Amino acid sequence: MNSVARSLLPLLFGLTSLAMSACADPTTSGDASDEPTAGEAADADATIATTLSGDVGYANARELPKVDSVNSATAPRLELFDPATGDAFEVLSYEFGIENAISARQAMTGAGAAKARLKPLKIAVRHVKARSSPFLQQLLIGKPIDKLVLRQVDPKQVKGAGTEIASFHLAFVTSMQTDVEGGSVESYEIATAKVVLPLAGGKGADTVSHDQTTNSTAGSAFCGAATPTLGPFVQSDPGWPLAKGSVRIDRAEVKVANAIDIGNKTGGAGAATPVLEKFLVEGPMNATGVCALFYSGASLMTPTVRVDAASMDTKSAKPQVNLTWEACYAAVVDVTFKGRAAEEPRQILTLDAGGVIRTDRGASETTSGWSFATKASMTSCSNMLD
Repeated sequence: MNSVARSLLPLLFGLTSLAMSACADPTTSGDASDEPTAGEAADADATIATTLSGDVGYANARELPKVDSVNSATAPRLELFDPATGDAFEVLSYEFGIENAISARQAMTGAGAAKARLKPLKIAVRHVKARSSPFLQQLLIGKPIDKLVLRQVDPKQVKGAGTEIASFHLAFVTSMQTDVEGGSVESYEIATAKVVLPLAGGKGADTVSHDQTTNSTAGSAFCGAATPTLGPFVQSDPGWPLAKGSVRIDRAEVKVANAIDIGNKTGGAGAATPVLEKFLVEGPMNATGVCALFYSGASLMTPTVRVDAASMDTKSAKPQVNLTWEACYAAVVDVTFKGRAAEEPRQILTLDAGGVIRTDRGASETTSGWSFATKASMTSCSNMLD
């Protein structure tokens, strides 16, 4: 066990070992005189925040075949299609999603569920046909568009065919901006009452949807409302094989902070404790992200979300996990889907959690855990409330 972990044990964890059972370390006991002072406890809290924080690096995102120009006749094209008029606009980039201010700690105490909100669809477009300001009229008079479909079109497919990414219902254009530099590109923000996403791997017309007007979310048959499940996620090279059920991601960020007042030498009343500032995973869009939108919209909690950071072991020439984070009793507070022409869609999931556990792996293993709900150390998500 490393020196940082050793320093935590006598201060906060007492007789409880944070090492995993396969690598348990002995601990020492003491009497009341061994209890840490308030200032020492504050220092230990700050060390915990440092120990639990971390990030894993970027891996190259998989892309669709490279093309010289988004206008190439052979390039897959992103389109925003209006079924009512037949108009199709070339999409250069897009971003949309959902957010929910639900707090995992409040949810654990039975506080009322927060209300999810659809984020506006942000797009940069170029009209397939010669036409100016495709959405200007709707913006100026506040006229809604019944339905818009974001899809990826292969020029070799039959006209009108394409792979649907999402559809937006009762959409209002809320802003526009024109940029002219070697051609004109227009950026729009479009508020929508309802978003519908098809499920990759689903059966037939399986979809997940959230209706902001009724605050209702559909998709439980596929995603499972009784036992919400996300991951396990593995940050790894796209070519590495993953265990069955694992979801590959390109990036993860975990940040735990502690606002210790350096000027308060004795600590005492009002001393800060660790807080979770970020727990984020990013990777290619898939059914996991689509179900994350369902969980966020329905304010559902996930018992545990695991994120592994993998690297290639030079001796065995096989990928191995170096670091693991677990978000205990997690709430999906933000889901963002985004993409650009000639690239596959991506998803970014942001979580809040009642607790976080970090395990550093290798010849020996060191585990640090903290419950933000009880403000105490923990060894696993299952004993977070102990």
